[in-house]
Amino acid sequence: MDSTAAPVSVHDRLAWMGLAAIPTGLVIAVTSYISTDVAAAPFLWIVPLALYLLTFVATFRDRPWISQATVIRFVPILVAPLSIGLLGSGDKVFWLAVVGVNLVAFLLLALLCHGELVSPAAGARPAH
Repeated sequence: MDSTAAPVSVHDRLAWMGLAAIPTGLVIAVTSYISTDVAAAPFLWIVPLALYLLTFVATFRDRPWISQATVIRFVPILVAPLSIGLLGSGDKVFWLAVVGVNLVAFLLLALLCHGELVSPAAGARPAH
């Protein structure tokens, strides 16, 4: 460790904890929602967990698979239908679409949080 490095502020530490906790909470929430409210299928919990782990592989690399700017651009586009689907009626005629929107929105939100953790502004690694 470089002895001339500035100490990490409390604000940065809290931001890192929050950015790491949000995807963890989302994987639990999405898994619970899909497996109890949408479709009670066995082993459906594997898909959100696999997507969560995939966000680590996609983000914590020298060159991420998808740029943070692209993720930021797509998040609002997918969160709007997600909100409408969650506020919709109890009739689950389009349950496959609901599951798909939930999983893709979860993937993008996890990529967003993990991407912010990796960004040079967060102090996780130096800019190349």
